[in-house]
Amino acid sequence: MKGLFRLAVIITLMLPAVAQAQGLSIIRDTEIESTLREWATPVLQAAGLSPDQVQIILVDSDEINAFVAGGANLFLYAGLIERADYPEEVIGVMAHEVGHIQGGHLIETRRAMERATYQSILSAVAGIGAAIATGDGGAATAISLGGSGAAQRGFFSHSRTQESSADQAALRYMESAQMNPQGLVTFLQKLEGQELLPVSQQSEYMRTHPLTRDRIGAMQSGAQRSPYVTELGISPKQQEFDFIRAKLRAFRQPNMVPRYYNIDSGQDIDMYAHAIMRYRKKDYDGALQLLDNLLVKDKNNADFLELKAQTLRDSGRLSEAEEAYRKTLETVKGEAPLIKVDLAQVLIEQHKSDREAENLLFSALQDDRHEISAYRLLATVRGRQGKEADAQYFLAEEAVATGRKQEANRLLAMAMHENRLSADIRTKARDLKIYLDSLPGNDK
Repeated sequence: MKGLFRLAVIITLMLPAVAQAQGLSIIRDTEIESTLREWATPVLQAAGLSPDQVQIILVDSDEINAFVAGGANLFLYAGLIERADYPEEVIGVMAHEVGHIQGGHLIETRRAMERATYQSILSAVAGIGAAIATGDGGAATAISLGGSGAAQRGFFSHSRTQESSADQAALRYMESAQMNPQGLVTFLQKLEGQELLPVSQQSEYMRTHPLTRDRIGAMQSGAQRSPYVTELGISPKQQEFDFIRAKLRAFRQPNMVPRYYNIDSGQDIDMYAHAIMRYRKKDYDGALQLLDNLLVKDKNNADFLELKAQTLRDSGRLSEAEEAYRKTLETVKGEAPLIKVDLAQVLIEQHKSDREAENLLFSALQDDRHEISAYRLLATVRGRQGKEADAQYFLAEEAVATGRKQEANRLLAMAMHENRLSADIRTKARDLKIYLDSLPGNDK
């Protein structure tokens, strides 16, 4: 699914056995990403980090887990958000992971991962997990992260000392940011009962973050000393949390929506969840009716507008979708690369304004270089213009990002043959060739 809520396809070309076994994918969603980013920003600043330095990536999994890998990439599982009750619990977990970043407790990747997608990094980490679980060191070695031994030392065996260090760092960051630290304590208390379970029955978070009663006690004592401890459930962030949790539930398990959300209540959150459920069930008219009701109350709500645009597009009403995407871009906060890509795709599907579509796609890549669907769309535009070499270059960029070095080399060689590239692409192509040539074990 593309657009509003994207479940990225597993990169099976890079890690076929591992990826299929793990079944993990990345969720891309403007509303959820911007909300998590807004929550994390004070914590990152308190840690001395720029918000641009750390990427927060949402993983489509029922598991409770969070980790940092591939550099300053914070992976947060949907299952963790869905099982949380308060935004402070999610913020506390993110603060703890920022403590791992600042403490240097990261999986480091080789140069081949610099331009990789989040999906490729996730697949690589999943591969390490499979290697450790099965004792197959070869699986980890094959994903270019240095073997299962390095993985055990780097990520999957966070020591108790590292965990305590990250806990204390989280408390410091949250106090500096004047945020309530109680959520991290309540989150850990939810997991406390798993300590005595066999490892195979524990949540992924427990397996990757050793938890002890002493650790919880230390966190509880530290949190109680904070001047910012308040009752959970009453912060202004609670409504934001309730909405993103409703969105996750409705997209991931639409049949469960009636259990959690009563359409007869007239509450916005219930209407929103049911609108998403109807969209997921392809009841586009029903979804649009609920969204229009929501927009009567809040006509400039970018999240409602984006879902309406996505629904219109998927129902084939492209001109209306274009109008809705344009209004969404006018109202949304931040850079919104996903919306730019979706508007560009609607323009391309209508054979409208290649120049505007290209500008949107280049802008989206500047905002977020991991939004690789932009490369495929740029290849479509240039190919439609008869610029085959340019199209091959953009497909080479896509191949690099998805870990297909041999294919990237082949496409780039074709693109650069006989100097057929457009002037605006030549420098980019030379830079890509230099990058590919620098990769270890480059299999041209």
